Amino acid sequence: MSSELAEVDGRRARRFHNREAVVDAMLSLYAEGELAPTVAQVAARAGLSDRSLFRYFADAEELYRVAVDRHLQSTQERIPVPGPRPSTTHQRITRFVNHRLDLYETNAPIARAGRLHAGRSEVLAASLDQNRQRMRADAFAYFAEDLARLSSDEQQLVRPQLALAGTFEVLEALRVQQGLSTAEARRTLTHTLSLLLGLDAASSPTDSNPRERPRT
Repeated sequence: MSSELAEVDGRRARRFHNREAVVDAMLSLYAEGELAPTVAQVAARAGLSDRSLFRYFADAEELYRVAVDRHLQSTQERIPVPGPRPSTTHQRITRFVNHRLDLYETNAPIARAGRLHAGRSEVLAASLDQNRQRMRADAFAYFAEDLARLSSDEQQLVRPQLALAGTFEVLEALRVQQGLSTAEARRTLTHTLSLLLGLDAASSPTDSNPRERPRT
């Protein structure tokens, strides 16, 4: 390889490294609760000057978009409930609720930033919509056996509510707007899903033979 090509490759590698460092800095500030970090904050966190930041991004909005979109894309991989699907409805509810709460607690600060900037970015709005669709599809697939036990009329009522259960918006309302603790939000969501899926919500979440409510 000629020295000219090696120099070009070196510049490209430095550009890529510095661009990734800026995105990492933005995401770390989001994670700390800074919904709209300043250029100076991002540059300082990335170890760059304010002016050099815009060698890698056209403006602050492009940086916001790239950072949040990267996070949203990585979040999609973590939406499915991990591990084998439990054999009872109560166990499925427990694992589903725990997983969705873990996702919320881990991603809430960056999710808030994403929703803040999505109104100004079609790319972010599309990524958010894709994540919502993925979460809805995962909920339906995870509880397919439980939905199959319902009549078609009951499914029409339950499916839209199940699609909302465990979403960022619902958990944000429980945790922030209503001020519930994580444990209280967990009990609330477990109770809601138990009622939706036809279980006696008073029975234990670990009960291997949960009582189904009689259908009318």
